Amino acid sequence: MAPPLTVAYFAGQGGRKIEELASKTANNFIASLETMIRDMEAEKLRQIKLKEEAVKAVQEKLKEEARIAKEKAEKALSKSKVIKKRAIKVDTKPKVKKERKGKSKGEKGPKRRGKM
Repeated sequence: MAPPLTVAYFAGQGGRKIEELASKTANNFIASLETMIRDMEAEKLRQIKLKEEAVKAVQEKLKEEARIAKEKAEKALSKSKVIKKRAIKVDTKPKVKKERKGKSKGEKGPKRRGKM
């Protein structure tokens, strides 16, 4: 059982003011928590988006490097084909080995032993 003045106070105007104050404080606290949660989720989404953009940038860079390497390889291949065609045209004459008479530069005569 509560004292008579206390019951009257909480049932009257003073009690309503306290109830409104407590309700307002609780609502503000809940709203601030919801705002903080939304901010944290937005930050997570922003971080995910940044990572996805970084991955896309790296993929584009790799695609560009691969394209450049492919072009260089094709260019080198076409140059080698042109060189081979030129070489085939130049080397159409059969090579004939000429026989040399006598000693060539690198050959030496028989070794002489003893005195002369």
